[in-house]
Amino acid sequence: MAALAAAGAAIWALITIVQVTVAFVLAHHTTILAFVFVALLVAGVTGITRAVAGHERRLLRERVHAHARLEKVDAMTGTEFEHFIADLLRTTGFHDVSVTGRSGDRGVDITASSPTGTRVAVQCKRQSGPVRADRVRNLVGAVHCTYLDHHPVLITNASFTGPALGEASGLVTMIDRERLRAWFAGSPPKLEK
Repeated sequence: MAALAAAGAAIWALITIVQVTVAFVLAHHTTILAFVFVALLVAGVTGITRAVAGHERRLLRERVHAHARLEKVDAMTGTEFEHFIADLLRTTGFHDVSVTGRSGDRGVDITASSPTGTRVAVQCKRQSGPVRADRVRNLVGAVHCTYLDHHPVLITNASFTGPALGEASGLVTMIDRERLRAWFAGSPPKLEK
């Protein structure tokens, strides 16, 4: 008898829960449908955004790979080289990459943050002859005056003079033609302090 009473109470509780749920859904069906619609919309937009971002990353890698040859770099203009280096930084995990522009760049062509958070100030020199010491001094001055929390990096498709390397010693990360070639081959240089 007690088992029958317990079963009846359980059935009564289940019926009551179903009735309350149905009443709630009927009373609030518009709100529930709106919530479901918004949740599906957010999920769809998130999926599309992720797909587009993945597609853009693939296109960027393909564009960089297509130009990651020194003979192509040698044929670029200075501005094209700056944008290429910015893309190269992005493909190696740098974020907040910004090409500063020609006028008023104060000796810095690109600013970026490394995957570990170190901020870098990059000067790009696409030229046929070696980079001289005055270019290193310009970059060091720019970092000490305007880009205080950035580590200076000088990237060229050429080489550096002995005095330029001396000026940079311990202060500036220097990327010359050979280090650039290694970067193209999949060995990115350490651009942090």
